[in-house]
Amino acid sequence: MPAAACALAIAIASAAPLSAQGVPDATARLARMRAYGERLDALGFSGQLLVAEHGEVVFEQACGWADARFGRRMTPEARLAVGSVTKSFVAAAVLALESEGALRLEDRLSAHLDGVPDDKSAITLAQLLTHQSGLPFDIPDGLATASRDEVVSAVLAQALESAPGERFAYSNAGFDLLAAVVERRARRAFDAHLRGGLFARAGIGASGLAGAPGLPGGPAAVGQGPWAEAAAWAEWPRGWSGTGSGRMVMTARDLWRWGEALRDGRAIGAAAWQRMRSGAVAVMPGTAYGLGLWRREPAEGGATILIGGDVPGYRAECRILPEEDRVVVVLINRDLEDAGRERQLVASMLLRLARGEAADLPPAVLRGSADAAEPIEGVWRLPSSAQVVVWREAGALRLAVRGQEAVELFEPPGGDGPALRAQHQRTSEVLVRAAVRGDSTLAASVLTAEEHARVFPFLRDRLRVLRAMNAPLAEVQGLGVCSDAADPAVFRSRVALRFEDRTETLELEWRERSLEQARFTPERSGARVLTVAPRREGGYAAWDASRGHAVAIDLQRAPDGGEALHIGGTAGTTIATRAR
Repeated sequence: MPAAACALAIAIASAAPLSAQGVPDATARLARMRAYGERLDALGFSGQLLVAEHGEVVFEQACGWADARFGRRMTPEARLAVGSVTKSFVAAAVLALESEGALRLEDRLSAHLDGVPDDKSAITLAQLLTHQSGLPFDIPDGLATASRDEVVSAVLAQALESAPGERFAYSNAGFDLLAAVVERRARRAFDAHLRGGLFARAGIGASGLAGAPGLPGGPAAVGQGPWAEAAAWAEWPRGWSGTGSGRMVMTARDLWRWGEALRDGRAIGAAAWQRMRSGAVAVMPGTAYGLGLWRREPAEGGATILIGGDVPGYRAECRILPEEDRVVVVLINRDLEDAGRERQLVASMLLRLARGEAADLPPAVLRGSADAAEPIEGVWRLPSSAQVVVWREAGALRLAVRGQEAVELFEPPGGDGPALRAQHQRTSEVLVRAAVRGDSTLAASVLTAEEHARVFPFLRDRLRVLRAMNAPLAEVQGLGVCSDAADPAVFRSRVALRFEDRTETLELEWRERSLEQARFTPERSGARVLTVAPRREGGYAAWDASRGHAVAIDLQRAPDGGEALHIGGTAGTTIATRAR
């Protein structure tokens, strides 16, 4: 890796503790955590961070924006959607009802819900809690405003994907059924049941289900995507769907309170907590799913209980480390389409800093707009005609990369990645040309027979519609091929189709060498969009939050007045000249 990139890279892998040199005291550890939070904030992170030790919060920080549209900063009181964290409340509610004698985990679903069809009559509550019911991943579409009974009927009408108890297969639909069971046995709405029991015992005050009548008033954080606003939980349809699988909204402090109440027995008692976290289903080596939560036990020891969730626009993670008597909470109101990779990296770094381990922080940058340093806004052209585009947005700088040469500067090297990206870029270019022309033979030259039969007719027909609606097609621009931060076997190619009045983006997705999907998405400015900020020592850093590394960018001015960007990335240092 080039020196410029090495100097800015974050070491995510484990590092030796500082105990050999003397573990830093609490003041030094807190200072490091604060510095980390401040640097994340300046580099575009948005959310809430919290670390607790021995039952006391030792670090808490709100970063970024609760609503960037109106300049409303994030605060510790803002509620964020926490997705599948909801499932931990469902599991706890079921266990509490069992302790009261209202049900048993071995009960069949049909004992608690009406109209269960024969193929699902053998499903038990335990199988639902451990994702072994055989039900599909999600509820059917079109139920955003449906009632509880309508959701239950729709879920029960779906075909099973496997026999009950046969295998682990994550199912939101199954937990919605469990929430319905809780409501039937408790004889009140799920949110009201939580508020009168689990919430009260845990000291949770600001949180609850989005849209529920009992949800307290207070600030709400708007979720962001990598390109634009993604979601606002306060504006979700007020239907029942997701009640058991993903409608919970919380603050970081309330999520910490929930973790503490579970592990000290206040929420459901010590025996039920042991059952909840015992890990009933081994999913992969070192990882098991308990009841509504995950348990990770690495080979080196030290179990971690993970309560986490992702919904569009939001990410959430609560790590409970019983042996260390430590809890780490990360809530994020931006969705980088990285399968939760950012929250995992941030939680891991906070944990290392809390332990006093050696860890390189992100680059020190200046908060706010680029006014504090030389401006680099505009379009910069690389030698291959690929582009790096920089613009201001919400008081900060954003950077988009267009074209494969530009992508390679910001992609980590390693393995077959560079060669596969280049291969997929060539295939994308040929395939789009073939689709524009309706040339099936040309498409067949770069696709397997199965890929051609599945993908080409869709692309050809969709382009015919787009050209009829938006003629003329002015430009086709390859934006580049990127790897997936969470799954290195996945690659995504994006191609911009610019019509007279609009732009459509074609996204092709590969797994290794196999083309898996093709879809059109709203306009996107580049293959990658990153935060860029002026470094304190001069120049700029572009930050990849999903991989935890940075790229050095320096503005150089020639005596004749010309400008150039020197970009030190994983593929070396490249000079880009100003195009406009």
